[in-house]
Amino acid sequence: MSRPLRTGALFFLACLAAACASSVWAGQEGARNRSFVHPQARIQDYPEMFKAEFEKKGVLTAAEAIDRAVEIFRKRGVGRLCICEVTWIAGAVSGYLVDAQGDLSFEGGHYSLFRLGITDSPQGTGYAGFPGSAGAEFVFIAKGRSADGRPLWLPPPGPDTVFTPNMDVSEGMLAYEYLLQRERFETLTDRYPPCPPAPDRPSPVLPCAGNQAMP
Repeated sequence: MSRPLRTGALFFLACLAAACASSVWAGQEGARNRSFVHPQARIQDYPEMFKAEFEKKGVLTAAEAIDRAVEIFRKRGVGRLCICEVTWIAGAVSGYLVDAQGDLSFEGGHYSLFRLGITDSPQGTGYAGFPGSAGAEFVFIAKGRSADGRPLWLPPPGPDTVFTPNMDVSEGMLAYEYLLQRERFETLTDRYPPCPPAPDRPSPVLPCAGNQAMP
């Protein structure tokens, strides 16, 4: 009997609820790269109850995760970057899911929605194979369309793949375990007006309107 790929892990849900208790709008003030954050961005830092312990351990804040995410998005060639939502999670890996709009052309497709996972600390990398350092990428998901309008996902073939008993599951397909709250991810463009280009900044990644670049 075939089965669809799971798009969420249940053990994350309690952690997501705890993250919601922290300030939704705070968390980006310390980021150097606030110019790449949407003016109405929804930022969830780790819960306040963990603050004293996490500061001693050097766990990344949401602001630090934003800075690291901008670096990684740039290296991947994502242009017109606009970070819309940042959510802290904990489980097999603890860190931040960074959802953004942008532009990326890859192998004949154009991608405009992105989810990047950033570890918050070495202790947060719960299973072997992930880099043991804070700020490491642990997942990258992108959604876009082909030239003829077909939906595309990175990594392919996407989260709606139906597996048969003898079908191999690639490591890339496991990325979709982190496609939590999929509807929110796929409606980023509807919920956040896109950031216009800024021709006065000659950068492959363009800043969001309404934010001032940090010194």
